[in-house]
Amino acid sequence: MDFSSYKPSHAEKLGAIAASEEWQRWLDSDAAMAKLRDELLTPPGHPLPQSVVPAQLEELNGERVKGLIARGERDEDVLLAALSAWPTAWPEGQAPNITFLGLNLTMACNSDPRCVYCNQVWVEPTTPPAAWRRAIDSVTGTEPGRGPYIYISGGEPLLMGDLLYGGDGLIRRATGRNADVNVNTNATLITPEVALKLVAAGTAGLHISLDAADRETQDELAGAPRFDCIVAGIHNVQIARDVLGVTHPVMHINCVMTKLNVFQFPELLRFLLDMKRLRSEGHEGPARGDPLFRDLGVHLIPVGGEENAAIRPSRGEFKRFFTETWDRACEVWDEHQSEVGTPEDERIGFNDYGFFTSPYHRPQHAGSLDEYVAGLASGVHSSLALCERCYVAPSQSYVFPDGSQYWCGAHTVSRPAPIGNINDSDVLANIRDNIAQLAQYPNEYCRNCAAATVYINQDTEKVLRKKIGEWVPESDKEAATA
Repeated sequence: MDFSSYKPSHAEKLGAIAASEEWQRWLDSDAAMAKLRDELLTPPGHPLPQSVVPAQLEELNGERVKGLIARGERDEDVLLAALSAWPTAWPEGQAPNITFLGLNLTMACNSDPRCVYCNQVWVEPTTPPAAWRRAIDSVTGTEPGRGPYIYISGGEPLLMGDLLYGGDGLIRRATGRNADVNVNTNATLITPEVALKLVAAGTAGLHISLDAADRETQDELAGAPRFDCIVAGIHNVQIARDVLGVTHPVMHINCVMTKLNVFQFPELLRFLLDMKRLRSEGHEGPARGDPLFRDLGVHLIPVGGEENAAIRPSRGEFKRFFTETWDRACEVWDEHQSEVGTPEDERIGFNDYGFFTSPYHRPQHAGSLDEYVAGLASGVHSSLALCERCYVAPSQSYVFPDGSQYWCGAHTVSRPAPIGNINDSDVLANIRDNIAQLAQYPNEYCRNCAAATVYINQDTEKVLRKKIGEWVPESDKEAATA
């Protein structure tokens, strides 16, 4: 096998792992490998929510807003409120265009004891496989490039085994119906067999929990010695991708920021960059266009929950992270680009690294850094970044193991009343039936909205304001020539 697209030290490590007995049992079986290649699916890709949501709002409200403009309305906030208004009842034959569906399949986890910051409350898994399949079918279809992003989590979803990644599993079902699937996992169950099945099923992404490159710190946060198992899972995915000649799944790292690891982030970044594949086979052009450009990027998650107050960084520690530690991470990123020979005109700053800029740098916050870190220290990380209204809620949903459906992942933590249950109703019907609720959001249930959702909301508002900015002069021009 050729691992020359990795740094030499990591290529040597992958070669040794691929030569192990566990891998060779698969690699030496021509029948098994041929079956995997014959059944191999490719993630179809998914549209950006900040393009889908404005497009549907324009379809629903565009003509009415243009009418307001033609009658002389010029207050941008008034026009924005009109353009962004979801209907209190859906027009006949219309339905929301879903961009995100979160499926929490199980609260069960193979980590015993659990990670020290885990604060999930047990929910009985009463949803049968048929209901999960119905939920997927209801929001997917046959049109390429239109399927939503399906995010599968737990507990530990890999405990579901073939129900998740097998020949008739949920991943393959969703991928075959034009939806990208991401699995959130601790990676400790990713053996060579599991890695190969995840790749063959067309898994688009894996979000892997890894909080530190320091084994002692990671094992303390994990509650048990798990560092080596997590890293082995990452290695197995890398080998499986190369064996099957693909670039999926792209791996992202979830790092929870606590007192124990908050200042170790630059070291974690260096550890991951040293494992990163430098280029995809056949890729030419800027590195940013490579399918694996974002592989092993880190999502930083400030630890939440009152029960985690003892391990939550203080206001001063959070500020030190954003004023000192983050700068060291930026230097590590710049050094990596230099080491791998990224041309000067193609290099980007770490603050421009898309999803993986810090939770402070990615969305815009209506307050100073001091105000922001004060919120983090109290367990609140999004209140300063919330828009006046939630634009994207009707385009997404999150379902618990008992079938309870919520507007979003944040609500599965803060727990307002669910909007329905997929065991006795349909995902889209639950959204339509509860659309009038949107007038009350954002509220106290939204203070820890996911950074990605906050960013999408902000970006959606920018798109809508831009559209209004185009319609006003168009209307003025038509009036002048009438």
